[in-house]
Amino acid sequence: AAVRGKLNGYDLNVSGNLTVNSDLYIQSGYLDVKGNLNNYGQVNLDGSTLIIEGDYNAYKSTANKDGTTTYSEGGYIDMNDNVDKVSVYGDFNSCRNYCGGDSLYVGTIEIKGDLNDYYDYENGYNTNWGIYSDGTKFIFNSTGKQTITALDGLICFEDVDFVNTENRVLAVNC
Repeated sequence: AAVRGKLNGYDLNVSGNLTVNSDLYIQSGYLDVKGNLNNYGQVNLDGSTLIIEGDYNAYKSTANKDGTTTYSEGGYIDMNDNVDKVSVYGDFNSCRNYCGGDSLYVGTIEIKGDLNDYYDYENGYNTNWGIYSDGTKFIFNSTGKQTITALDGLICFEDVDFVNTENRVLAVNC
């Protein structure tokens, strides 16, 4: 399913994957995506809860003839209210300059899978600068192995918590 518009405090349950190509304003609502959320636009929480039972994908990938993969930026999540909450049961995959403004200002993102922050090259130069949390709390909550990868080596968490740490492996690749 693809969606554009405002929920204005209503709840929406999506039974499969959801693609956002433009702007989605949840605004004091609740959005539950039973599959993957493919974000190529802007998802603005504004006092809302977003549950993604699959992966959060905010990047575009291109398979090159030489067997390599090129990544380019996708969309982003605006978190500008203290009660904003995102729960990702799968992987959080981004290729976006997540810093400044309302992107990761307040609220909480809980990740039960891996975090993969890709980057893109344009004319041989890195054009995205990773994830930079200006205050959004990241909670890594898995019972198995959990990996944090920043392919450009740039990632900054202002507030981070690792839960369920007994008998599990956390790998950081930066």
